[in-house]
Amino acid sequence: MSAGPRTHGKQGVMIPSLNIRTSCWRKDVVKAVSEGQFHIYSVTTIDEGISLLTGVPAGERDEKGDYPEHTVNALVDKNLRSLAEGLRDFAEPGESEQKSPDTGE
Repeated sequence: MSAGPRTHGKQGVMIPSLNIRTSCWRKDVVKAVSEGQFHIYSVTTIDEGISLLTGVPAGERDEKGDYPEHTVNALVDKNLRSLAEGLRDFAEPGESEQKSPDTGE
């Protein structure tokens, strides 16, 4: 890794926080980090990584099970619900009400 003209101070690597203490870095990487040309981001959860990569909060469910507006998880939840509704609407009428041949339910 060279801290030459290809870096602009926004490049970096994201690693699990459990690995940060056992990681060995090349001298040029350590130099680039100390000069602010390269960053090492330690994350403990996927939501931390999502927020870091997108610049948008991941969002946590509230007591009703909803995510805060303008969060990544709210957008994902909205899109998954939309896909599920589309699949339900696509099914032939009455199909979702039929009993399963395996369970009889």
